[in-house]
Amino acid sequence: MRRSSSEIRLFLLLAFGCSWAIWIPMALLGVVVRPGMLPTHFGGLLGPWIAGSVCVVASAPKAARAAWLRRLIRLPQGMCGWMLALTPFLLIAAFCAAGAWMGHPVEAKALRRFSGLPVLPPLALIAIVLVMNGYGEEAGWRGYLLPRLQARYGAIGGVLVQAAIWIVWHAPLFWIIATYRGMGPAMLVFGFGVGLVLGGFVLAQVSAASRGSVLAAALWHTGYNFGTATEGGAPLQAGLSAIVMAWGAALLLWALLRPAGRRAITVPDFDKRRAGP
Repeated sequence: MRRSSSEIRLFLLLAFGCSWAIWIPMALLGVVVRPGMLPTHFGGLLGPWIAGSVCVVASAPKAARAAWLRRLIRLPQGMCGWMLALTPFLLIAAFCAAGAWMGHPVEAKALRRFSGLPVLPPLALIAIVLVMNGYGEEAGWRGYLLPRLQARYGAIGGVLVQAAIWIVWHAPLFWIIATYRGMGPAMLVFGFGVGLVLGGFVLAQVSAASRGSVLAAALWHTGYNFGTATEGGAPLQAGLSAIVMAWGAALLLWALLRPAGRRAITVPDFDKRRAGP
């Protein structure tokens, strides 16, 4: 337990330190990040991945380091794993098709105007977001931290503690990202805050369904942000967010009522000193 506590403290120090060292100066300088253009906040998104990597190298035995590397590149497992990982992309396609059918099409270029990045060719944009945003966050949050928190606080408690940490980690972005700056207190609490908590349950399921695959969680995170961090329009953003919040609430209720629900959101630890991957 003592070793686990020190590892968690080191991870949080590095994750917050690496990210906030970039974001706080940006906030103090009055930098505003907007869709489809520079400047960017993307460098800070790598903080959790850097933190997880350092912690694994510093404290994990050789077998655990190898298991963590396998987890980074492990494909989503089976049809269910792939469907979960790609759900945001499928929902975006469904919203776009519905919008076109109703005479309100989503402009294709709008989905390429991603917050903090210039307009790029689709494959290049997806690759950058997947690596820096998807992996940057998920290699740390779900890939490293969540299994340790769940070992200590249980399946539900671990997700809730991780979500609280995740919310605080985002704090400097409220002064940097234009869409966050425009949120009122109610939206910050009920839209962003509750959304992150419920989204944490969804991401836990996505990762757990694929034996802790970071790639699965990174794909989901990437797809979700293409629907909410671009200029795809309010119907897409609100619709996608509402579905994810309902999904997360259903998972929470299932986990509260049934052991199977708790198993569905429990991410296995790559370190065999605690649990098998």
